Amino acid sequence: MDAVLPRTGSPTDRAIAIVGYRRARNAAARRAHAQRRRRYCEYLFRRHQVSLHYYEQLMMFAFAPETSGEDDPARAALRQQMSAVRTMMALDFGLGMGR
Repeated sequence: MDAVLPRTGSPTDRAIAIVGYRRARNAAARRAHAQRRRRYCEYLFRRHQVSLHYYEQLMMFAFAPETSGEDDPARAALRQQMSAVRTMMALDFGLGMGR
């Protein structure tokens, strides 16, 4: 982003220019983040055949604290499967396992 902020002029004009610059910079950052997220969603679907929303819902279910005191076998199996997918994604992206 190549913006030239005014060095002269009234303080009001400078403040208006700075606010405009920050808004433009933040909008550019939001667009870049949305693009990264969109690419990540496409990657997830291509590589693992799962949408990001579905993946997040499964993760919340699989790793939610158990309230009944007994671990449900289906939940334990899902937790193991989701851990495997998470490990594959971490390896694909070269990330640490805490993410």
